[in-house]
Amino acid sequence: MNDLNNYWPKAVSHLERPYDNIASDYVVIAENNNEPYNSYKGLRRVRTALIPLDLVDKILNAPGGIGHEVKSLGPHPCVGNDQIYDTDFWVDGRMGHNEHFQTIVNSWKIHNREILLPDNVMLMTYGLVPRYLIDGKVSWDDPSGPVYDVLIVKSHVDYGNKKDKPLGLITMRRNYLEDYCHLKKCAAVAIYYEERFSVDDETFTPILNGKEGILLNLPGRKLSMAVLDGKYFADAPQLSRVWGVRLILVPNSRPVTDDQDPKLIWPGYTESMNYEQVSQKWIYGYVRDEVLQEYESHPEYQIHPESGGVSYGGWWETDRTNRIGRHHIKIELKKFYEGCPPQVILHWHRFAVTEEIAKHDSEKHGNRSIADRAKDVIDAYLSLLESLEELSNRIGIGQTQEEIGNLNSSDVAYRGWWSHEVARQLYAVAPLTSSRDQCKPPTLPH
Repeated sequence: MNDLNNYWPKAVSHLERPYDNIASDYVVIAENNNEPYNSYKGLRRVRTALIPLDLVDKILNAPGGIGHEVKSLGPHPCVGNDQIYDTDFWVDGRMGHNEHFQTIVNSWKIHNREILLPDNVMLMTYGLVPRYLIDGKVSWDDPSGPVYDVLIVKSHVDYGNKKDKPLGLITMRRNYLEDYCHLKKCAAVAIYYEERFSVDDETFTPILNGKEGILLNLPGRKLSMAVLDGKYFADAPQLSRVWGVRLILVPNSRPVTDDQDPKLIWPGYTESMNYEQVSQKWIYGYVRDEVLQEYESHPEYQIHPESGGVSYGGWWETDRTNRIGRHHIKIELKKFYEGCPPQVILHWHRFAVTEEIAKHDSEKHGNRSIADRAKDVIDAYLSLLESLEELSNRIGIGQTQEEIGNLNSSDVAYRGWWSHEVARQLYAVAPLTSSRDQCKPPTLPH
């Protein structure tokens, strides 16, 4: 075989395909994986480097590729008193070039442990906040959206744990990765090392040509092939190893930074509208109250049950909303577009209905929303506590409402009936299609 530039051993031939098939909203930007692939045992290590746009083609075709590890001067750096400790992380460039490239994944090893973390500058750029999951993963969310799971991170790899196969993984939403790359004027390039064992690759014999092993510097990668001692590797003596680079994406735009109010057709209207259109006249939209379920499971959002509005600290709020009927919310679109980011507008639009449907809801089920019913329950509970407090005083026990039932009328009147956690459970959306099991009553305070 004369031309080896396009040659791939069978066990690693999948590396010839594009890194990303654009079928998912997520891209893998770091991975440690010891699982078989296509039944070939081995391992994979992936990190992501930012390559300036004018160097991308040269890097992807550089003989032997570039560095395949994220480097730093730590952990436990040996720095003299007259030296300044450099805290950067980087990826080495092409052989013979004095190049360092920025990485968006910081990693380091200590004994049999390895840590993978997204670069903190990238996290800061979008104001991401962590949310800790029960399986040891961390999700980084963008509360200004809100956009959940911008990155999903399993950062700790323990090679000494024999019970679990070592796995480290960082995935990132494609639009955020593209946005960050565009801000940095760089392409995202995967730097990887992969090794696989095989026994069925007929090309090994002519390629090795009698040698035990070879090492080739090919365009964009370094390829090592060897035949191992059959005494110990009888089931798969062929070892293929590749150190290389693969293009993840070249940015075309800034889909997050330049995100604009979407032009949407609201039910009942014939033309698509953005803020410019809705600000010129009084226009109202109607949505099913199921829109609130997105926020009910996240205590950082404040739901205003009587109006059906939502706010998140000082980030945004849905202003001038009103409950309509049993299951709908009326929104003034001008104020809605003024006070909410594009992701929120898109989310509410998914639940949009015509005015006729909302009014029919009122005619069929009345105008008492779940919030009205929840307030009735709280009022009745407080009335009961007042009676029990009076009885307690008469028989000489002297217990207060709060001591008896964990609530008191003056505090509820001051803070609002909806501000207590038990109320949040009571005014949670209850679609007509809900089963009895789905509408379990909350536990009242005691």
